[in-house]
Amino acid sequence: MNGRIQTRVAMLAALLAVTAVLIPAGLALGSHGGDPVLGGDPSVVLLTLGRPDEVTWDGDTQTISTRNNDCLVVDFADIPEILVVSAIGGQLGQVKDGLGVKSPGDGSGEPCGRVEADDDEAISVALGSHLDDYLMSAIDVDLELKFNAVVEISFSHGGIEVASDEFSPMAGSDDGPDSSDGDNFRYVFDPEDPVYFDEVEFRPTAGALSLEGGADGTENGTLETGNNSSQFEVTPVFDGQITCGDQVAIEDEVVDEVVGLVTMHALNLGDGWDAACIDLKNYNEEITSSSLLFAPTLANSQARYTLELTVEDQPITTDGEGQVTSLLMEYNDGAFGSSDTPLMPCLGQPTFSAAFFEQVDTGLLPDGEFACYYDVSVTPIGEVGGDVFGTEVWSIYFEDDPKFSFG
Repeated sequence: MNGRIQTRVAMLAALLAVTAVLIPAGLALGSHGGDPVLGGDPSVVLLTLGRPDEVTWDGDTQTISTRNNDCLVVDFADIPEILVVSAIGGQLGQVKDGLGVKSPGDGSGEPCGRVEADDDEAISVALGSHLDDYLMSAIDVDLELKFNAVVEISFSHGGIEVASDEFSPMAGSDDGPDSSDGDNFRYVFDPEDPVYFDEVEFRPTAGALSLEGGADGTENGTLETGNNSSQFEVTPVFDGQITCGDQVAIEDEVVDEVVGLVTMHALNLGDGWDAACIDLKNYNEEITSSSLLFAPTLANSQARYTLELTVEDQPITTDGEGQVTSLLMEYNDGAFGSSDTPLMPCLGQPTFSAAFFEQVDTGLLPDGEFACYYDVSVTPIGEVGGDVFGTEVWSIYFEDDPKFSFG
């Protein structure tokens, strides 16, 4: 059926507001199950206290400010939100470059900068929105311990504990390095069998602790050498993996009117197209009722894909001659916020043979385009208030990672 492609304002704002609703259960916020799909090299987030007070990662800086209120109460900037540090049992306080809990019973002075067992306090460090596509894989933190402290440490992923530990070097155990000044210790969690988590909580069951960032008497860390900040190793995670011949479904029960089936046909690593590749491309995906994102990544590579996209409950309009005028589809092959392009018809039909997808140029894409459709159909399914609604089915050829919008 012929369709007239119309320009439409993209729904990228909607995509930006969505928090990866298609992430498998193992990565979804508030759930845990399955193994994360990891890709890329780990990097280290630094929490530094004491000239300056800041969080840094990959060239980005999250400032930390304090204000006087009996003792110092701490605010972490939310742009960029690299880490979220929370006090359990009161407000987040800081005294002498140490983070603690300012509870209702604390006056001024050092109790505001300590996490105290007697008051059932705890402090947690979680990844912020700036690191939505990452998980922590190790930590090496600067802790100041007081009064023969014993610290229970819990590692969680999506709110569910995935590992736990106890740290009690002041009680004579051998689970941490010696202190250089009697009360500053580095706690390291870097297991041989990897554990991935998005939050770590420190809770003293005896004594008290402060979470510090290298201001006084602590050794250098081991995750990133040459500094004594508290260190949090993070590793990129993805929604899934795909290789040549694989087909993945982009769907979610929350958005049941949109289903995309993506097939990867060929990969180019810079030395020609290969239709029988063994390399895996990690990908992220997002979906709303009016937009779909499939964003694969593999360094120095391109790939060819087809997308069978089914969109239900779409309004159908026709002109006086019965031609459908409501087929709307745009794509964006760049970053969010850049301009979108109406999806154009392909210059031919794909053959899906291996030889075809090994060619330098398949001959399908119009000049300057990165995506096109080679088939589209509309099936009316009902009428509401005089408006006809139906199901659109698009067959799309594209290269790499366009974001599709429709409606």
